[in-house]
Amino acid sequence: MVAPSPLPPAVGGRSLLQRLCSPRARTQLAAILRKNAILTFRNRKEAMREFGMPLLMLIVLVMLSNLPTSTEMPAAVQQPVRSMSPLSLAAAGKQLWVAPGASLPPTDLPSRIVASLTQAVNAGSTNVTYFPCELASQCDNSVMAAYAQQGKSLLAAVIVDSVSPPSYRIRMDTVTYAPGVGAYNTSAAYAADGSVLPPDQTPGVYTNYFMPVQAAVDAAIIQTVGGVAPQSVQLRTQGFPAAAYTVNTIGSTLQIIVPIYMTFIFTLQVRVLLTRILEEKEKKIKITLKMMGLSDEMFWASWSITS
Repeated sequence: MVAPSPLPPAVGGRSLLQRLCSPRARTQLAAILRKNAILTFRNRKEAMREFGMPLLMLIVLVMLSNLPTSTEMPAAVQQPVRSMSPLSLAAAGKQLWVAPGASLPPTDLPSRIVASLTQAVNAGSTNVTYFPCELASQCDNSVMAAYAQQGKSLLAAVIVDSVSPPSYRIRMDTVTYAPGVGAYNTSAAYAADGSVLPPDQTPGVYTNYFMPVQAAVDAAIIQTVGGVAPQSVQLRTQGFPAAAYTVNTIGSTLQIIVPIYMTFIFTLQVRVLLTRILEEKEKKIKITLKMMGLSDEMFWASWSITS
């Protein structure tokens, strides 16, 4: 049987047990326990703050994403019916040209259409003119070149291609400004009377200028070819109804919350990084105090102050 080893010899006249039972040792032991408890609590608090809050926010986001989709389903948007204003070139201060096409045989049909338009539409106005083409095959290029020179004073050019069946083309410059309309706009259409149409791909210059020109030319061709002036017809336009759509309110909410969440997490990580830098500085101060040979009481006092 091996006998237990005796206690180490006394140091400074006292044994190890006597030193552990001294008031100073008890004070140091209590200070160390208090320090360990504080550090443990602080580490747990920082861990909860560093990982708990992002995890909690992530759980909230997951719960929101798994909720039943909250949608709104508006009915189809019906486009309003609009009455087209009659073609009035004199009031608009615009000119309308009528030219023969490349495939049109020698005939006076364009000039008769000009006369019909002048009589039926403009009540004797000279805004409708016949545009002779030197070469019928280059009539399109000649008309567009003259169009570019005229600028805003020319509304459109009508190129007559055939007599039977009647066929013609309307040439309008897309960048030309129409009176009361403004720039050619395909996102929001503005009518000539200043009212706002629903956003679509049909600008106001089309419904208020192109279609009235087309209706006037049709009436002139009917009168010229058939010999009978058509009755006045009220023209109305209406766009196709827009399709019904759904609005996901949960998805819209997540689009707002996620950027805030990411900003919050980044800010929290910066705060944790700064805290660790300060703790490292505090540790260096403690080591410096120890190297200077200060007593334990002074060390813990400085530690409590810097903490």
